[in-house]
Amino acid sequence: MQKKIRHFLWLLTATFLMGLFILSIHVRMMDCKDWLLVTPITSDSSRINTEALEKTNGGVFLLTYEILSKENLQALNANYDVAVIKTNFTYPFIMHKKLLEGSFFTEKDQKERKNLAVLNKTSAYAMFGNINVSGLKIKMGQNQYTVTGVIDDESEDKSIYIPVSCSEENPRSFVVGLENNLTREQIKNQCKSILSEESGYRFIYFGDLAEVVYGVFLIGLKLAAISIFLFFIQRSNCRLQQNIKEYKDLLKRHYARELFEFYPKKVIKIGFAFTCMITMIILILNLIFSSIEYFLFCHDNIWVLQLNDSSAFGFITSALKTSIYLSVFFIIGFSINICLLLMERLHSSGDWNNGKNTN
Repeated sequence: MQKKIRHFLWLLTATFLMGLFILSIHVRMMDCKDWLLVTPITSDSSRINTEALEKTNGGVFLLTYEILSKENLQALNANYDVAVIKTNFTYPFIMHKKLLEGSFFTEKDQKERKNLAVLNKTSAYAMFGNINVSGLKIKMGQNQYTVTGVIDDESEDKSIYIPVSCSEENPRSFVVGLENNLTREQIKNQCKSILSEESGYRFIYFGDLAEVVYGVFLIGLKLAAISIFLFFIQRSNCRLQQNIKEYKDLLKRHYARELFEFYPKKVIKIGFAFTCMITMIILILNLIFSSIEYFLFCHDNIWVLQLNDSSAFGFITSALKTSIYLSVFFIIGFSINICLLLMERLHSSGDWNNGKNTN
């Protein structure tokens, strides 16, 4: 029974560590570490003027935004309910979206208020059966739009992207691309000319949220390495004590140089054991310092977890927050299982030693 429990704990421990690894890969695949989201603190904040955004766009940094709405459009005499995303020409560059066919609308198209549309892959196949759709027409309301390309936004829902200049709407939030090694203060100073009240907006660095997940995974790896060393040392404790005793006896009778010459295997064994112990101590100290640094970092960014982001990019914030919560759950479960396994190992070792002494 005890053996089955031990195997179950090992399986659970491996599952928690694998969960941390999968989460870190998932966050890395989101590819959002170079994004800064500027979003209002409250839902009743005024919208940001599109013209002010475009005046700043392309100067010191690139920025983009989304204005979402649900519309009914007509293509090939059939009607479709789609999500319409009004945005600007820098959207695919900042959001790392791949064009599967054709092209995105340009800055010139946006300024000239051309009725152009880019379909996502789901829309292209639903409306036309393939992605070779450049030049085809769709009708939305009283306006006709020319399709310029197909974008891969990894969405299963039908979506189309049109220039923001085709409407008079303004976004509530925007994303800045952090690819020019700009400091946070430089970005905030540039944003002052855009925002009516800087104090009414939050600056969310997605890279910081991603680092929280990576940090938990690294803590898990260090904890796993320490646990392996502890299991190794505990398992070979009796043999290690015996080797140290023999080594002390040999030192009383020989010089260190003679030990290397006549007893190289014993010296190597002792050296390896001490190296493992020193490595474990270094890992423990590193784990303590990195954990303190991690918790201080989390304390400075705890407001993000309490933020209910209702912006167009809120789903990214929600996905990162969920990843953080899951990573904390996994590391707590992993730590508890490691402690239980160590306690069980020490208990088994104590029973074995008591039985040996009795005999």
